[in-house]
Amino acid sequence: MNTSQAFNFQGNLSYKFSPLFKMKYEAVYDNAESQAFSNSFKYNPDGRGTSYSEGLIQSLDLTHTVDDNIFYTLQFSYGYNENQYYLYEDMNDPRYLPSLYLRALGNTFYYTGGTDNYRSFRKTTTLGVKGDVVAQLFRIHEVKAGFEVRKHKLNFEGYSVEFGKQNPDGSFNANLLNNDLLYDTTLVLLRRKPIDQSLYTIYEKEPLQAAAYIQDKIELASTFIVNAGLRYELFDPASKYNPEISKNLIDSLSGNITAYNIDSKIKHTLSPRLSISYPITDQGIIRFSYGHFYQIGSLSSLYTNSNYYVTNVGETPVFGNANVEPQKSVQYEIGLQQQLSEDLKLDVTGFYKDVSNLIYTQYIFTETGRAYQMLTNLAYSNARGVTISLFKRRSPGGLFQASIDYTFSIAEGNRTEPASELFFSEQSGKQTETFLVPLDFDRLHVLNATLALTEPNDWTAGFVFNMQTGTPYTPSLPSNLVSINYIQNSGNQPLQWNVNFKLEKYFDLGPLKTSVFLQVENLFDTENELFVYASSGRALSNVEQVQNSLEFQNLKTRINRGDSGLVPLSQIENYYSQRPDRVNRPREVRLGFSLLFN
Repeated sequence: MNTSQAFNFQGNLSYKFSPLFKMKYEAVYDNAESQAFSNSFKYNPDGRGTSYSEGLIQSLDLTHTVDDNIFYTLQFSYGYNENQYYLYEDMNDPRYLPSLYLRALGNTFYYTGGTDNYRSFRKTTTLGVKGDVVAQLFRIHEVKAGFEVRKHKLNFEGYSVEFGKQNPDGSFNANLLNNDLLYDTTLVLLRRKPIDQSLYTIYEKEPLQAAAYIQDKIELASTFIVNAGLRYELFDPASKYNPEISKNLIDSLSGNITAYNIDSKIKHTLSPRLSISYPITDQGIIRFSYGHFYQIGSLSSLYTNSNYYVTNVGETPVFGNANVEPQKSVQYEIGLQQQLSEDLKLDVTGFYKDVSNLIYTQYIFTETGRAYQMLTNLAYSNARGVTISLFKRRSPGGLFQASIDYTFSIAEGNRTEPASELFFSEQSGKQTETFLVPLDFDRLHVLNATLALTEPNDWTAGFVFNMQTGTPYTPSLPSNLVSINYIQNSGNQPLQWNVNFKLEKYFDLGPLKTSVFLQVENLFDTENELFVYASSGRALSNVEQVQNSLEFQNLKTRINRGDSGLVPLSQIENYYSQRPDRVNRPREVRLGFSLLFN
């Protein structure tokens, strides 16, 4: 059920007008189609939608060497990326069915029929220009400077097909009842895009990004190297935001909450960066780096519900925020690189990353107690650790090459669960108490290793090994067993490990070079647990199936007596353990060949 096909093309043309002036054109094209695995659609696979994507990036580079010490590059680019999701291309396709038919079987999540009626269309086009200049000055200074400007155009449309019945005059009647579908033999179904703004999302935005930088690489006494630079970035979201949402909600209650909308501010950031490299011996180097880095929120999150539409008073609306501040990271790194022998190198690196203005969607309660969620800058996080690596290169005339690296790290951030407990009350002026918890991607230990045997231009064999501790999860036991609320991410998923293998043999066929290869992913067919149940910490079993052993008894009785339209009994008896989406892929063997043109 997890199918995909893709076509990729990459090519470039270059031309030298003179020894000092060169032009290059490059194009990258992608076209893909895929259907993701869905446990709910396991017995109704034809009801799933399909994702379609197409992208093209074109660039024209001009490089001019002014003299022996100065050259510059100008790049002009245009690209687009288009993503579509739907089951049928035509919204009026009669195979689209009302939601009545999309029903789950018994207490399971298996759909017995129906169709996925959601459709989305997203297209982003980008125009860009970039320039860089490099100058060698006063022998010890290599100065780099440059700029980049990118103008985006985002178009998005998303909705679920709305169904209605045809009136005698041919018009659309949205008052479609289940009895109409079941008993009206003269029923004519109509389909359309929803007219209710809460069910239909569409926007067009044209944000602008720009950046400029300058960097000086200073080589002192040919050994002590300093890189110092400064980067300026600008982001114009080109959208409005509502700084008085709470007041507007109290005034308007529902509808388009836009009475206090104003233009979002242009964001300006300055990022100093510094790195130092100093050899302590003829075989060892100490290095240090420090820098500020900024990251804007994903454009889709900034523009969520950009028309600020609220259905009714009982709804808890969710708003994006085009005026949210960029997320700021301050990073430090110190390392030692030491040559142990002619073909063996040791590298030790310590790192620390401090993140502020972490972008987060927070619950807010107005002075009247009305709740809403809004994208804002609230949370804080940090990551720190050390990496130790050994690299053995292939010695002249030898076959053997290997590497191994180990990373110990800790990543913590402000808690974000349970969401219902994290809020800001404007009436009391109080923020919910928060504290640091492990982040979702935190892994205490990661070990990677590679081993390769190579006979140049003849054959090569290689192994890639990975072992890592599981990421955190939040335990949760059924309330009738124990009334405990566990701290967010206080549990850890099981250890994961994997080995991949590749063997390749090369041949010469006249002017062509060719090879045949055998590639095995997950060589030992390990079953790593990727997503675990909160009650057990395991991917294929949980407490609920033991506690509620009669959960599927009625369904089992119907299957055993031969009722039609049901799933096999084995799927019910092992309902929680037959979830391929919760573990990694099994062993995959590929045979292939390659052709190399010189």
